[in-house]
Amino acid sequence: MKYLVKMIFFSLIFLPLYSLFSQDAVVGDKKYTWYLERYPFLEGRNKLYSLETEFRWPEGYKRIDPASLNAFQEWISNLPLWRRGKPVSAYGKGIFLKVGEFSRTIQLPWRSTFFTDAFIPLQLLCDFLHSRRQDHRIEIVPKMGEPLSYTRWLSGEVVYDRLGNLTCQPSKKREPSELELSRYLNEIAININYTALKANCVPIEETEIAPGDLFIAQGEDTRLGKVYIILTILVNEKKDRLYVLATGCPEACDFHIPLFNDDENYPWITLEQIRGLAGEYSSSGFYRLKSR
Repeated sequence: MKYLVKMIFFSLIFLPLYSLFSQDAVVGDKKYTWYLERYPFLEGRNKLYSLETEFRWPEGYKRIDPASLNAFQEWISNLPLWRRGKPVSAYGKGIFLKVGEFSRTIQLPWRSTFFTDAFIPLQLLCDFLHSRRQDHRIEIVPKMGEPLSYTRWLSGEVVYDRLGNLTCQPSKKREPSELELSRYLNEIAININYTALKANCVPIEETEIAPGDLFIAQGEDTRLGKVYIILTILVNEKKDRLYVLATGCPEACDFHIPLFNDDENYPWITLEQIRGLAGEYSSSGFYRLKSR
């Protein structure tokens, strides 16, 4: 618990300071308000970074029609970035990736010290639902034990049996708050691995890929794997598609866009390149998060 408090303190104090002293792209009040309503964790004081401001766009390509996206897919595709210059930090290790070793970090607060690549997609879904005042829809399947909803968390106490299965026993009801949501998500993060993440998803075909979908690769040792999140899809007149992916680390680190194409300002990749990210892992595929 003390580590969670430290992480929340870090997010509240040091990230705003970073924004204050960085040279961000200034935007108008209307656009900033639009972002702040959708991303309450946005930092920057009318300064904003996005895929449009940070990257070179391939000629002839544009975002896929937003009318074809549901609310979560649209929300994911517009996640705010940090400007070039903010490194990727890892919990307890300081700087994990220096500028030039990745593309950009993404603005997403750490709600757990177990902020891993397997957990980040679930936090994204929860933060989206929370931003839309739909906390009643938050429910996650852990690696062992019963599904745990945020509603049940607020009126219960998490306990484990001798085999490590999670359950929630009735207890004094607590009021919802940012701290309670972070405590809930920290408990979830402790109980998520690659197999559990898949249990919170449905497999999809390559023709169905949309922003917010996942590419999950996993080894024969199921503790080993990698998760990438589809942020945005571009399309040209020939219906060719390019993708922007983001990820975390097997151990806690900042959510970020990796270095693709040996160019930190050009993150767009093809479907074939995505398939290649499976590397030597024995299985891989595309998945879509479930929501109640």
